[in-house]
Amino acid sequence: FNIDNTLSGSSSSGYAAFSIPYSSQFLNVSGGTINVLYAEPAGTAIEGGIQINCDPDNINITGGTWNVYIPTGTTDFRIASTAPFYNLNIYKNGTGAGKAIIQDINSSVGNVAAQTLEVLNDLTLTTTGSPVFDANGYDIKVARNFSIQSGASYTNTGATNTFYMTHEILNTVGSVQYLDLDVATTFDNFTVDTDNSLVLDGSANATISGDFSLLAGALKDNAKTLTIE
Repeated sequence: FNIDNTLSGSSSSGYAAFSIPYSSQFLNVSGGTINVLYAEPAGTAIEGGIQINCDPDNINITGGTWNVYIPTGTTDFRIASTAPFYNLNIYKNGTGAGKAIIQDINSSVGNVAAQTLEVLNDLTLTTTGSPVFDANGYDIKVARNFSIQSGASYTNTGATNTFYMTHEILNTVGSVQYLDLDVATTFDNFTVDTDNSLVLDGSANATISGDFSLLAGALKDNAKTLTIE
């Protein structure tokens, strides 16, 4: 399923590229792929990429992959979502300073506030286009793997990065969690709260500049260097 602003009537400057702006609406995703290939370039919802405002009771996410494409140039791709994502991949189209960012998105029916971004399976910052993902001070929760590929970068000043895996997830995927870094990355606050283990992987090392909390499970360094400043 592609959202690419090519069909007549497919774009409205009053809403994000993908918009479910009312709390009374429902979102049920069990599989498939959603490609959001642009963000609104102008208007009330400028830079709006994904805007989801469903009430938590109206959300059911059990699968699916979201592919986010940051526009060429300086336009950001904003994400404001009350719903978690199952798999989330972030790409960059072309060059320019535009980034994916957790940020409020206005719309013709009101504001959707930025908030914690939760990924129920894998979060990947791909090598394609060297994307930048800015948590913008909002917390990130990942239930399985977080990968930062070569060329990508992650900014998370003021955020808490929580890695968790429940027994239900473990029984489904049959795997430990991985923090897979091909780019040296600094995390602000870092929490491990898992029913299994978080394993450091990839070609680069990690630094924690804020608070480190090991609440449950294990953190395995896998011969990597983890620096806590």
